[in-house]
Amino acid sequence: KRETADYRVKKLIEKKIITGFAPFINFKMLGYSFFEIFLLFDEADDTKRKDLINKLVNLPSVMNVIEYNDRWDVKVTILAKDIEEFDAINEELQRILGKKVLEKERLALLSEYAEISASELFQPGKKVFESKAKKKENLKMDEKDRMILKCLSEDCRQSTYQIADKIKMSPDGVGLRIKKMVESGVIEKFATWYDNSKFPLYWHTFAAKLNSFDQTTENKIKNLISENPKIKSARKTLGNWDILFSIVAESQKEIHKSVKEIRNILSGSMKNYQTWLAYKEIYFTP
Repeated sequence: KRETADYRVKKLIEKKIITGFAPFINFKMLGYSFFEIFLLFDEADDTKRKDLINKLVNLPSVMNVIEYNDRWDVKVTILAKDIEEFDAINEELQRILGKKVLEKERLALLSEYAEISASELFQPGKKVFESKAKKKENLKMDEKDRMILKCLSEDCRQSTYQIADKIKMSPDGVGLRIKKMVESGVIEKFATWYDNSKFPLYWHTFAAKLNSFDQTTENKIKNLISENPKIKSARKTLGNWDILFSIVAESQKEIHKSVKEIRNILSGSMKNYQTWLAYKEIYFTP
């Protein structure tokens, strides 16, 4: 029954297992790019480390912060219009953190081969590959469209009537604009966001440096993603690493199996690799 489902969802939200309901937005179509910074702090005191992380979270351009357990302390994902804007954000980050950073790596996200939501993660065997390279219909965005996206990012369960009341336009107009954003690819899908640290799951990042990244290698990666639901995402990057895989599984055995599969398909072109153990997504904003 709907009442029972609503009650269970409410409880999951109260326990902070479900962290939100928001769309996957194609920010590239809006003229933005993603950048990732991995940081190792020169700070052993937990209280001071948390203070540093809070400073990162409060930066307006930060999309998400993930805490790690081994090689790095945190990964920060930043949204910027171009490399110049990212450089300015990076300088601000350096000013805030000062000499508390021992080491860092900066990566520019070139493309993403797959990204799955909570509902897909808990459907074993589901084909999760979703190409981000499809040709999309051009859509001219205005301020009303951006206001609708903001409302949906806060809670995509809102009705067109609720959104219309907030942005002062008709519900039919809101519905039509959402439909166009979905059809054009600006909105890729709607999803439930959750805190995977609340589940008995292991979360690893597999970073690889390749000798070459040709079409054959790219096709191998796409095939692997389509066949392995434990690989949550694969991101082609520019920097010290060429590709980052996010692996989420219920056991270390499954993580080990996925790592071996990645190593096997990249064996002819992989120059170097590392695996990093993620602990918790501290902050996320769609």
